[in-house]
Amino acid sequence: MTIQHNVLRIDVRSSGYVEFNDDGTIKGEAIVTRTGVFLYQNPDGTIRRELRHPNHVFAKDSVETLKMLPMTNKHPDARLVTTENAKALTIGFTGENVTIDSPNLLTTLKVTTDEGLKAIKSGRKELSLGYTADLQPQSGVYEGESYEYIQTNIRYNHLAVVDKARAGAEARLNLDAADAVEVGNDLPPAKLDKGDTFMLTVNIDGIAYEAKPEVANYITKLNSKLDSERQDHAAKLSELQAKLDKADEDKKKMEAERDAEKEKADKYKKDASEEALQARIDARFELQTIAAKVLDKEEVSKLDFSDVQAVQKAVIMKASPTAKLDGKDAVYIAARFDGIVEDLGTKTDEDERKDAAARNRQVLNDGSKGKPPGSDPDAARNDAWESIQNRWQAKKD
Repeated sequence: MTIQHNVLRIDVRSSGYVEFNDDGTIKGEAIVTRTGVFLYQNPDGTIRRELRHPNHVFAKDSVETLKMLPMTNKHPDARLVTTENAKALTIGFTGENVTIDSPNLLTTLKVTTDEGLKAIKSGRKELSLGYTADLQPQSGVYEGESYEYIQTNIRYNHLAVVDKARAGAEARLNLDAADAVEVGNDLPPAKLDKGDTFMLTVNIDGIAYEAKPEVANYITKLNSKLDSERQDHAAKLSELQAKLDKADEDKKKMEAERDAEKEKADKYKKDASEEALQARIDARFELQTIAAKVLDKEEVSKLDFSDVQAVQKAVIMKASPTAKLDGKDAVYIAARFDGIVEDLGTKTDEDERKDAAARNRQVLNDGSKGKPPGSDPDAARNDAWESIQNRWQAKKD
């Protein structure tokens, strides 16, 4: 919600005591406004509660605008008195003496024209200030009454003489959508029922009803209380929804973490399968067999067969000592290794690969020198190497 600037406000108060002078003019002092929560009826019939706080009503710059105001017979159709219409509209003036008597604001006044005098003598005894103010959206409670707006930057324009029966309605009908007429005990709304009882339009659950001012004011208070309770319920509902959304988000994160862990477990299970294990054993023995054919036993014993590229480089350098392998990538090393193996005629065929794998399994199952399988892996490894070298030595011979 934003601040509405320079909206027109018309407040009605009793004119208080005045007297006729010997020259026929009228002068006196009157309460022209007060502080407190004012009810205003918008053009659509809805009610808004605006606070005229002492800080703003009694502000020096605001009080100064109440001095030497033009007085008018009813509010002008133009809503505000200007230099163009002042001469035709003015029936008198407020004085320079403004009195703050909290919660009231009083000013001296003088009516000087026949039109004004006739109006007052005919029974028009109410005073209505026309002014502009900025409306600042702000809810609260002042002296037991709730409000939704605060009037600030109050600037008075004129003081009209009005009567209860017609002036309020006439003023309201002349206002545009940005203006409102105060509706309270001192100013009856425009519409009358058949018994000449002043009626006010109020909204209940979106339906417009006509009611007496005291009933309408009570309903307005109830509506304000209901709105406050609705806001509280909405805030609590929003808080609960936020917690629910957080719980749902946490649940989704936990499900995602669970699925990720399951995928890891499945991958580990697949990698540890018999087929994958057998493939690694076969590849290791094929590499060991080729290395044993090219390198001597001591050179082979120094190799780490988990580092395939290191073994391939050792074989290449043994077969081709002038080879330059620094900076070469894995693809180049593998291709060079395969070429040397083919040139040397040392690549095992499928049956030889299976035999090597079978011998490895036999070593693992039988153990070494009568020991339980796997109890002496170093001895088993040495026996396997001796078996491989003896077999290839026999083939050479």
